[in-house]
Amino acid sequence: MQGISWPWIFWLNLPLAAMLITIARARVDEQHGPLASLDGRGLLLVTAAAFSPVWGRVQGNSAGWGSIEVLAALLLGVALAAAFVRVELRASEPMLPMALFHSRPFTAGNAAIFCILGSGLGGLFFVSQLLQNGLGYGPLSADLRPMPWGAVTFVLPVFTGRLINRYGERPFIIGGLALHAAAFAWIALAAQPGMPYWELIPPLILSGIGFSFAMPATQSAVLTSVAREHGGKASGAFSMIRQLGGALRRRCPGRGLRYRRQLRLDSHIHRRRPACTRHLRSAGAARRGRPHGSPAAPAACGRARSGG
Repeated sequence: MQGISWPWIFWLNLPLAAMLITIARARVDEQHGPLASLDGRGLLLVTAAAFSPVWGRVQGNSAGWGSIEVLAALLLGVALAAAFVRVELRASEPMLPMALFHSRPFTAGNAAIFCILGSGLGGLFFVSQLLQNGLGYGPLSADLRPMPWGAVTFVLPVFTGRLINRYGERPFIIGGLALHAAAFAWIALAAQPGMPYWELIPPLILSGIGFSFAMPATQSAVLTSVAREHGGKASGAFSMIRQLGGALRRRCPGRGLRYRRQLRLDSHIHRRRPACTRHLRSAGAARRGRPHGSPAAPAACGRARSGG
């Protein structure tokens, strides 16, 4: 972090929430669905089923991805999700009717939002690591440089919503996912320590376009595929699946963090290569018994070899 400490990021939500509450009270009409009893068993099971894999994901790097704690949490999450489905199939008033998943647009839209949010936010996390550890930017500069992606996702969805009414959701979901995948494949092939920042701008914009196509289209597919009385439940399911995709986005077992450490090491070596070269030549000459240059080992080379 630079400047104020990281917990201050959460205070930004307060003025935004106050503004949105004011707008909602003035512009949004109150609506009520049919009265139903509380599905207590379903509520407890789905909460535990969502908590367990997130807990396993958080503990993966510290406890080890093959540890009993992590594997048990992940398997428990699967078992609890299966129990939730079974309870909902038998409940007279389920909090999430399983019949909703008989609709292909509902199921496909939820699967798509899980994948695109998980891959999108996870990809941006590694772009941030590239900017800091590979290109040498500070935290603030590294957070500002993905702004081409953010600007596109802020402006374009407004126009996407209008086009969905004319052409339907399918081309925007498929096209958006394809553009987003192509963009991060581009970044994966181009990423290297010391690369110019401007080379990241086109794929970031391309990913933002894909995100802006797919996000409104998945939401429209989910909410327009159910009866009006199930709109609230469909919206809740969509929101939770989207949040799970984001929550599970960052922890790739071992490989991601090993890449991060190697990227930092490569970056140090890249920036200090001349000093290291002089030191290695001097060390080689000393071993052969011939004087060569300065015998002192540059501190920069030591830092580069250690990655610190």
